[in-house]
Amino acid sequence: MIQTYRSSGKVRASFVAFLGALALGAVVLAVPYQAIVTYIPFIYINMLVAAGMGYLLHIGITKAVKAGDCRNQALGALGLCAGAALGLFAAVATHLASYELAFLHLSLFDEMAAEEVDQLRAAVSRADFVASAVDQGWVIGKSGGAPISGVFVWLVWAIEAAIIAGFASFGGWTAASIPFCERCNQWTEVEPDSLAVANLGVDFDDQIKRANQADQLIEIAHTMTEHNMVLASHPDTEAAMVFNPLAIYLLSRCPRCPDSNVLTIKKSFYSWDKNGAETVSDTPLREEVLLTAEDVEALARVRAIKPIEPAAHDEHDEALKQAPEQAAPAIEEPPVTSEAW
Repeated sequence: MIQTYRSSGKVRASFVAFLGALALGAVVLAVPYQAIVTYIPFIYINMLVAAGMGYLLHIGITKAVKAGDCRNQALGALGLCAGAALGLFAAVATHLASYELAFLHLSLFDEMAAEEVDQLRAAVSRADFVASAVDQGWVIGKSGGAPISGVFVWLVWAIEAAIIAGFASFGGWTAASIPFCERCNQWTEVEPDSLAVANLGVDFDDQIKRANQADQLIEIAHTMTEHNMVLASHPDTEAAMVFNPLAIYLLSRCPRCPDSNVLTIKKSFYSWDKNGAETVSDTPLREEVLLTAEDVEALARVRAIKPIEPAAHDEHDEALKQAPEQAAPAIEEPPVTSEAW
């Protein structure tokens, strides 16, 4: 029976400290963020700035999850919640910063006396300030353009908050979803050279899904080589045009021990628009299958088989058509250790 990776759900106490530091960083980022959206009042630019702030939080929460060893049974649910909370906190912080920036503007640019600023601050609460901003709204377009206020202002703010929280949440989710080696207290790392099985048969997906042993998944890839189904170590545009779709074998391993090995298999379908822009659509076939050290060795031997170039593949196909009864030539498999994978 195939065993799959299950995270322990453990979190180091330091993760909470990292989140606190990120929250403070979000407050600091809120000041330049709100200054930009205040003095450059273009909604499209505001959205780009929100995406930029969200991306910075994405980087921060990713590093916090990794440094705090945050892994969860729900494959990133804790990272997702933490990222969303941090993103929403940052969105609220931007409006608090807007309140403070308004009074700073009165002091620096309108040269209002400090006593007058203090009196105005005492008279205008943060809630009053937000309500005024909602009533005032913005004007879209050039002078005399369409004004938006009320519920539309709340809608724009909600979109900005969703962008910020979305980036942060995605960072937390993906980082916490990476398999973790409990023995070594190390995150696994994806091997740089993936294995791509090309020219898939119509029943390939079913074979992958029906396999009930990890070694069967490796044997399927090896069988493709015996039937001259080309292996490509680095799928590129030329290979994808000939060998579309591709089944990609991705191996994640612990950098310290040979016992934590996780295999994910996905089907990648390449398509191109009329301008030649490439799009890759991925469909998961098997996710996070645990491999033994022997399985990794077997996968390395398959990976070591020399790929057939597109032109050679076409010539071989033609030869098979002319002599279909002839068995495929044996493929020499040099001995390869897991370090060569």
